Amino acid sequence: MGVAKAGVVGDERYPDAVRVRLFMDNLKTHDAASLYAAFEAGLARSLVERLEIHYTP
Repeated sequence: MGVAKAGVVGDERYPDAVRVRLFMDNLKTHDAASLYAAFEAGLARSLVERLEIHYTP
């Protein structure tokens, strides 16, 4: 699952959450720029503010 899809899933499953923590391995790393490529700037920004992305070794 990419960052963009994770952001949408976070909005759907946890609409009241202030932060959604996303843990990903380093094999396929994505960053916040993926959200801007997938969504309009306003929606992407709101997802960036809610997602807390962690990369595992």
